[in-house]
Amino acid sequence: MSEPSATLQRFQMIVLQDDTLQAELRQYADRPAFIARVVECARERGCAIEPQDVDAALNASAQAWLLSWMQR
Repeated sequence: MSEPSATLQRFQMIVLQDDTLQAELRQYADRPAFIARVVECARERGCAIEPQDVDAALNASAQAWLLSWMQR
């Protein structure tokens, strides 16, 4: 499992500090639409990330959650 890029981590911090942005992104149930909007929002805030970066981060997060759940 690779670590998210510094740019993606910077955008994650922006999201964590912006309740309005969090609420907007929570509205997306469709993964491709969510990824597209994340990339767009990131670029609007000076964070050039690629869709595959977001997809990889989502996969890594899901895998980490699953592994922690299985170890209970």
